[in-house]
Amino acid sequence: MGVVEPGVRLAKGDLDRLVAALKGTPAYEEALKEALQRDMDVGRALEVIAALQRGEVGVARVRGPTPLTLEAERSLREGLEPALPERRELLSYALFKARLLQATASFLCTECGATFELPVVDVRPELSCPGCGSDKLAFDAVPEEELAALAERCRRSGRGCRKLELSAKLFERYRDLAVLARAAGFGFREAARLLAEHSGGREGLLKLLWLKRREKLRARFAAPASPARPEAGGSAR
Repeated sequence: MGVVEPGVRLAKGDLDRLVAALKGTPAYEEALKEALQRDMDVGRALEVIAALQRGEVGVARVRGPTPLTLEAERSLREGLEPALPERRELLSYALFKARLLQATASFLCTECGATFELPVVDVRPELSCPGCGSDKLAFDAVPEEELAALAERCRRSGRGCRKLELSAKLFERYRDLAVLARAAGFGFREAARLLAEHSGGREGLLKLLWLKRREKLRARFAAPASPARPEAGGSAR
């Protein structure tokens, strides 16, 4: 699943911000590999450089900009243009999607007790325990050792069992979509409500999660501040 949908064009400034946010992630490495191996003819470029060094190819002066210069000028001009609202929305969604897919989730097999961790982007509907093959899994968007500790507390004292049960039921019903909702920062019950209302596919859910997260952030920042309490012996004005 790509970070930006096919056919979408980004201005240079937007693209630079997206690249900076993704640097070091699998999505970045894959895009770099595609650009170098598929889109750029590196071998032919090296041949031209070698021909220049041998004097087989010369450099000529021309009047006016060359096609390459015009393309560079156009890209620079686009990068200086103010971002349109729809372009900002696109970039916001792309960054949300990239961060979400590069997050990790941990899983606990409710059959054999094994735990394992995966990047969210690699979680598939058919995911099963690598140890026993069972698809009965509890999960959370936490490090593997934290989920293992929760499972141990549940076994020893019964604390935390309800959380494991909720996640296992959610995963049994919604599989990878449940992991996406949890990794986006929604609690298990809230994720269950969102998933019950959602009828589209994976991409549609990602957009829904992005919108809901944005609504929550806006509501949080829009909430009026609590009135200041008067100091002892003073009065509130």
